[in-house]
Amino acid sequence: KWNPNKLNKNLSVYNLATGEDILIEDNVYSLDKEFIVIKDRIYYKVGNKNYCTLISNNLEGTDRKEVMQEVANVNIILERAGWLYVLVGGGKNRLLVKIHSEDTETRYPVCPQFYKVIDITSTHIYYQDTSYNLRVVCADGTDNKILAANVRDFVDGDDCLYYVRVETIEEAAAGLFGATTEKEGVSLYKMDKEGHNI
Repeated sequence: KWNPNKLNKNLSVYNLATGEDILIEDNVYSLDKEFIVIKDRIYYKVGNKNYCTLISNNLEGTDRKEVMQEVANVNIILERAGWLYVLVGGGKNRLLVKIHSEDTETRYPVCPQFYKVIDITSTHIYYQDTSYNLRVVCADGTDNKILAANVRDFVDGDDCLYYVRVETIEEAAAGLFGATTEKEGVSLYKMDKEGHNI
């Protein structure tokens, strides 16, 4: 069904105690992060650059399950507290989906128009959207709100966020009575993770 190419690889588990090499899958698509292990299961993608299927299997390769079928641009982001965070789609339609690692039918779309993850805690997800807004959403996908607009870069601190924001500044035009010009500038901000104390 899939057309393998030079980016498709074999995924194996090597048992250090027995020296046994167990083939899990022979058509793993590996353009970016190839796989992630959560407890006794491995998650990986098969397919090609246009459409992939997200697969879960045990470490013996005997319990293969399709988690998401034929999805455009699926990427495994990370795992936190038994949840797998998967990026689906492209462009302005990118969506971060939260999938339970033990019951993969339990899933929540949590971040629409997702661009980049900043931090994922047990209660909140901090991210940048495709319009360069710094956002926070509850871990169940509710209460999604903008913390700052026009954010071009950020750094996650322990209990705060530092971010660079593009701003337009009006200046008086030299020699012209009452005329103004606009210039873009950048400013560095610090806020707590609730969006206060800027």
